[in-house]
Amino acid sequence: MKFWKKSLMARLVIYFLLLSLATVGLVGFIAFRQAREALKESVFNRLKAVATLKEDELNRWVTDQLRDVVFIAQIPLLKEQGESLFALNETDPNYQTIYDNLTRYLISIIASKPGLQEIFMLDPAGRVVISTNRRHVGEDRSGEYYFLRGQELIFPASTFVQNVYISPVTNKPAMTIVVPFFGKSGQRLGILAAHLYLERMDRIILNRTGLGESGETYLVDKTYTFVSEARFRSQQIEFPQGIHTVGIDAAVAGIDSFGLYENYEGIPVIGVYRWLDDREMALLAEMRQDEAFAPAQELAQIILLVGLVSAAILAVGVYLLARQITRPILAMAQTASQVAAGNLTLTTPVMTEDELGALGHAFNQMTEQLRDLYESLEERLRTVVSNAPIVLFALDKEGRFTLSEGKGLEALEVQSDQIVGLSIYDVYREVPQILENVERALAGESFYSTVQVQGVVFESWYAPLYDQHDDIKGVIGVATDITERKKVEAELQEAKEAAEAANRAKSQFLANMSHELRTPLNAIIGYSEMLREEAEERGYQEFTPDLQKISTAGKHLLALIREILDLSKIEAGKMSLYLETFDVSSLIEDVVITVQPLIAQNGNRLSVNCANNLGVMRSDLTKVRQMLMNLLSNAAKFTENGVITLAVERQGDKVTGEQDDEQLNFYLLPFAPPPQIIFRVSDTGIGMTSEQMQSLFQAFTQADASTTRRYGGTGLGLVISRRFCQLLGGDISVESTLGQGSTFTIRLPAIVSEAKNEAHAVKI
Repeated sequence: MKFWKKSLMARLVIYFLLLSLATVGLVGFIAFRQAREALKESVFNRLKAVATLKEDELNRWVTDQLRDVVFIAQIPLLKEQGESLFALNETDPNYQTIYDNLTRYLISIIASKPGLQEIFMLDPAGRVVISTNRRHVGEDRSGEYYFLRGQELIFPASTFVQNVYISPVTNKPAMTIVVPFFGKSGQRLGILAAHLYLERMDRIILNRTGLGESGETYLVDKTYTFVSEARFRSQQIEFPQGIHTVGIDAAVAGIDSFGLYENYEGIPVIGVYRWLDDREMALLAEMRQDEAFAPAQELAQIILLVGLVSAAILAVGVYLLARQITRPILAMAQTASQVAAGNLTLTTPVMTEDELGALGHAFNQMTEQLRDLYESLEERLRTVVSNAPIVLFALDKEGRFTLSEGKGLEALEVQSDQIVGLSIYDVYREVPQILENVERALAGESFYSTVQVQGVVFESWYAPLYDQHDDIKGVIGVATDITERKKVEAELQEAKEAAEAANRAKSQFLANMSHELRTPLNAIIGYSEMLREEAEERGYQEFTPDLQKISTAGKHLLALIREILDLSKIEAGKMSLYLETFDVSSLIEDVVITVQPLIAQNGNRLSVNCANNLGVMRSDLTKVRQMLMNLLSNAAKFTENGVITLAVERQGDKVTGEQDDEQLNFYLLPFAPPPQIIFRVSDTGIGMTSEQMQSLFQAFTQADASTTRRYGGTGLGLVISRRFCQLLGGDISVESTLGQGSTFTIRLPAIVSEAKNEAHAVKI
């Protein structure tokens, strides 16, 4: 017994041998059972996951088809033409025209919907009025279950899905979706129905992913008949009394579960079964038991064999290894205990040249490096604390200083040894914040705090100091002098406020000066017009050109001042929006008439391309017109003997023609995108480089100095236009090639929200 207690080698060998034998015996006893249960649980989980995925995919497929049919029933053209068709007699000359148009339209729709086999309309009597399969037109479907259920649907959004059934027309499995069909006036005309292709459902169910080699999934209806029967027909399996298994009978009875049973072929399987209430079908996922449990037997045998061999080999190895390990380990343990006690000069004897010898050398190197590191860290800490603008301090539980070091003490005109031993409650009794911080730290809180002492600002970190029993025995902390940083922050804040004040003063000055200049300019323009008219009346034709130049120059200067005033209003947040509903085509006509003389000045030609579905906008008419005039004026200025193109289109909705205010909110579908009006102004002028385009939307800037000298201008037109766009919820983009021309594109929402009118400024 004494040998047993003192011999590590004996205990290692015996303990390991006993544990190895016990482990091998236990593993051999329960290996098969454990593996079998684990495999069964794994297969169940896999089959559950497969069944869930197939159920979700099947429901998604039916939902997608249902959404498509609802979408088709809400198409304005279909509702309008359908109402006309139901209202006309078949002998009416217009009946066949509308019928042919609707048929072609339905055929075009079904061509884009691969899940739909046939779309048809039924009148209230159940007669097929129109169908993508012309052979079915005129057939009586009044006895069909989907027609009877469809007659009960009274709301536009209500639907009914007749799950898989044998169609009396085709004698094949079918699935039908019906929705009530309403005309444009809101009158219920009949039923819109669609037969679905079932190949997609078969592919979903017959997919074997995740089912192994023998796994399968299938559907059974309430009559115990296969729904996806193509796979089973190929195997020529007949079930005259219906398909019955434990899983099928339980699922049809509405029980969702899993278990071990025999499948429809009498083969033992692991199965998961559930009843799909929405589809009125049972879904089963099964795998043969021999495939599922095959790895269990192999695993148990391998574990038993490997365990026995490993135990024998390792027992011998442990015995031999223990003999070599114990001696140097004991020597190293003795040395380590002395080093831990503080004797860093001690080294362990190296008895071998193997890994244990290397470990001994490494241990000796570690102790040497630890000694050097201790000395180096002590010196570095002393150097850092003595030179950094910090104060390292420590207090005992009564608040007496036990440590106070650091160059930061110089700012307080205190020596490090002057306050050690003194109470902080005496030294800093006039700085209550420091005393409160110490109390918080003694209460167990770690935190940062900023405090000013004798005109010096310190950022301090306080933390409780614990003893070996985790009881608080004092406070430790570091205080950093941040006086200069606070001064810099204050100066930066003052500079920021001064810059903001200067910017506001600039904007106000521009606004005031613009108002002051417009009044005399309007007077100059008015007097020049009056003088020109009077000169023409009296026959002084030689004065007319000069007076005309005065008027033109005054108007040009007035336009520049107006641009400066607009820019200052935007920057000051005082630009308001005046929203109104207007016809886009009329706006384009007005702009074209106004800008045509300017286009012709440089020998240019204007081309206008407008879509037919522009409709109306609710926006700020004046600002939209000003943006278009700015872009067209720029194009005319920088183009000579070229072509300027204005293209306008509407994107993002199904609305065409003219709309009133109520029709602007016409979105039958919740996923319809918001409409946009897109204006494109293209020219064949001088174009720009990429560097020039980077400064294009900067105030008082043109492409470059040569452009300014040759073409004039302040560079405010594009800046104001872009900010108008952003006020209205849109933007301007540009594409240009040097020497080939430029294209400016304005994208604006067709309906500007009333909330936009509350915006004050656009920051770019």
